[in-house]
Amino acid sequence: MLDKEAVASGWYRAWTVELLIEPLQEQGPEILRALVALEDTGHRGTLVTILTEHPQYPAGQRKLLVCDDGTMVGGLSERRLEALVKHRGQEVLLGEQSIVEDYRAEDGSTLRLLLEPILPTPRLSVFGGGHIVSPLVRAAALAGFRVRVIDDDPAFVNQERFPDADATIVMAFQYVGEVFDFGQDDYVVLMTRGHAHDHTILEQIYD
Repeated sequence: MLDKEAVASGWYRAWTVELLIEPLQEQGPEILRALVALEDTGHRGTLVTILTEHPQYPAGQRKLLVCDDGTMVGGLSERRLEALVKHRGQEVLLGEQSIVEDYRAEDGSTLRLLLEPILPTPRLSVFGGGHIVSPLVRAAALAGFRVRVIDDDPAFVNQERFPDADATIVMAFQYVGEVFDFGQDDYVVLMTRGHAHDHTILEQIYD
């Protein structure tokens, strides 16, 4: 029951919420695979959806994923619109917030567009498997990071030693630059058993 005095004083606010519900098959397997790939690799993108029903844009041509490297997955049946959302997609990524805006189509009608930033879960890569790494991995996992621990000695990096890690990887440090692709949401901690190894890794990931 609403308090009349609260309503009169302006403390009460009414909210209108709109929900977008879509069958998964209408998004297309290509876009779904690309969304999964962005999450797996730690990269970002902007998903653009045409909300307005329009015969020029059937179910299979209402979505476009603009990746942070400039590539696009899907299509919107109009090159001018695709060029516009590619530019706007980069701006949405910078703001990290979804927006809804109108677009004037070629036939003069108005289309409503939803632009959603696709932001992966932040990932922490810890190089080194010493005993001081355990509390760091535990804290990072509790803070919501996906954590992977990398070392060149299988005795120091395994799931038994780091149960809170999402992955434990054994590999030679000189191949880090060839194996890993770090994105904007990647964080790296160098805690190997010697500064020489830290330097080897840092040289490969510096850029």
